[in-house]
Amino acid sequence: MFKILSFQLLEFLKLIVKYKVLSLRTMLRLQYFLKIFSVITFSALIFQSCKEKESSNESDPPKSPLKTVEANFPQEEMFAELIKEIDSSKELTSGPTLHYLSNDESHTSALVFFDSEKSIKKVIVQDVRKDGSSELCSYYFRGGGLFYWVSEETKTNGDAFEFSITKSYLDSAEQVVYSCGKTHVEYDSLEFMPFSAIEKMTKDKSRVIQLVNQQGPFETLFRGFSDFNGIKFMVVGTDEFTSTLEIDENSKGDVSKLLKSPNAFMGKKLNVSFTNYTKEDNIEYQRLLKVTIRK
Repeated sequence: MFKILSFQLLEFLKLIVKYKVLSLRTMLRLQYFLKIFSVITFSALIFQSCKEKESSNESDPPKSPLKTVEANFPQEEMFAELIKEIDSSKELTSGPTLHYLSNDESHTSALVFFDSEKSIKKVIVQDVRKDGSSELCSYYFRGGGLFYWVSEETKTNGDAFEFSITKSYLDSAEQVVYSCGKTHVEYDSLEFMPFSAIEKMTKDKSRVIQLVNQQGPFETLFRGFSDFNGIKFMVVGTDEFTSTLEIDENSKGDVSKLLKSPNAFMGKKLNVSFTNYTKEDNIEYQRLLKVTIRK
């Protein structure tokens, strides 16, 4: 798991070194990734323990699943400037989405970067699956449209891990114009491998927007309450994804109404605001700030 963590964080750390962005906001972004796995551990304790396979990389390199094609993308430098502009911006504000646990025990969450007009500029989505495989995908937006994404994925292969990085560039109509990638069983080797052009690959932008806006499978429907270590939590979500939020005396809105008659509001749509914090047990919690029952 520590190797997975280092792989997923390395590209982010390289951005800091490359563009010399070391502001307080940057440190908070890094802190977010270091803490995200403590949230994963906490969610698993509430619902069901999730066993991960131990990694072992003593195996022959597998054949790459990325089919290569002839490389020809002269616009890559132009895209690089647009990406750098977002990554190095000091004007963006960042904030996390809710951390969700799926019914197959996978974990999904994201860190969202937006400008002063609340326009989304970048979303980093983290997916961690029950078998230990994971993906960290960064989506870049311009004028509301997706123009680039880069995926850093770790797949389990028996007792070994396979690492891959895939990138796709999109035109103004959000159609992929070029994709490239690389794959290896050792990340240290992957880092120095060149990218090869591959068949065009797409990502589901709608899932990202639904995650950010708490819509679709990530909608915050009231699912009841749960108790853990003497702490009461409110559970929100759908049949596919759920999220838990700690309730305390400072939680505002319709909390008392939900506590009094939970069955009467089961499945009702809620507006939820929250904050993340870490307790002395080094586990990060989602604390409910305010909940409102939608009319």
